[in-house]
Amino acid sequence: MIAVTFGGACHDVTTRIDQRGIITVWKVSNNEQPYRILICDASPVTCCFAHNKKILFVGTDDGCVLLYDLTEPTTMHQQMELEKNMMTVMRNATYTTGWQNEIHTSPIVCLGSVGSFENMSQLFSIDESARLCVWVVVDIISDVDDDVGLVPHGRVKLVKSSVINVISNKPSSSGLGGSATFAVCPDSNTFYVGTDLGDVISCTRENKTRTYNLPGNKSSVTSISFNQFISTLMLVSYKSGDIALFMLDRDTPVISWPLDGTSILSCDWSNSRPSVFFSLDSTNHLQVWDLMAMDAAPVSDDSFEQKVICFSVDGHSQKSTNLLVAFDSCEFEILKMKSHFVNSVSTDEVEQMTSLVQSFG
Repeated sequence: MIAVTFGGACHDVTTRIDQRGIITVWKVSNNEQPYRILICDASPVTCCFAHNKKILFVGTDDGCVLLYDLTEPTTMHQQMELEKNMMTVMRNATYTTGWQNEIHTSPIVCLGSVGSFENMSQLFSIDESARLCVWVVVDIISDVDDDVGLVPHGRVKLVKSSVINVISNKPSSSGLGGSATFAVCPDSNTFYVGTDLGDVISCTRENKTRTYNLPGNKSSVTSISFNQFISTLMLVSYKSGDIALFMLDRDTPVISWPLDGTSILSCDWSNSRPSVFFSLDSTNHLQVWDLMAMDAAPVSDDSFEQKVICFSVDGHSQKSTNLLVAFDSCEFEILKMKSHFVNSVSTDEVEQMTSLVQSFG
């Protein structure tokens, strides 16, 4: 499924729906109409699905974290006539953290969901002031719950687990500036935050921190991605146009690639091969990297006519790789990678990739 957030209308409007934030959820198999239409009073700025795809989390510009239970019956929500003789269900949030004003006091810039940690689903939210909150997703068992953030008959809510000020003791980093990125280490015990001055700060649940940086680079971190096959490899992209490959036991990268000063919007590892990753730059170019074939430059570079705003890798299968590319026109494309970017070049590609990275350092 795909989720898209829209802020309120930028011009004077009188209709009730145009004055609210909207999130549309789509099934890839049906591009005719949204699977769910969600509404909120503030402007949604970021969102992510729970691991089971039955819950969508949304962060807003007023510091709220919203939870939408996508399985709720339509009778729990209002219907609105958007087209003549056609009623559409507009779903409100199942749970909101808006009443907990002491947690986030600035816009949410990033959300991250972990499928299971100690048999609990968890959500991480971080705001512009680098305040990070860990939430536990709780199923409601009793028919009576006095949590004021929960709607009547709601069956899921968020419970605050801990709050950490990630860079409060890091004078070299001024803040997140609305462009933060965030990732959770595969062990689910450490999370990583990219700052506006080029640092990647790791924090454990015990509040232990460590800083990673690309020497000489003070531009914003735009993405962080962990290798699904070798969990100690971290890929970081920067607004300056650099991509850096880190090993988690080193504070500086083992190798980096400058791309002629063109800003990198995002990079992400392949879900099917340990040596392949993808990067997207601000000139609408999507690069494919295969380090086993060539470690100095991408092996493929394709451009789009429309302005690309982001892409993501479908990580549900290791037998195929699909990329979802989003354009500023609100259109999407799903790209299927060629077989040689999906099928391993050898039976021990993980070991070969590990040796290759060690040779860089």
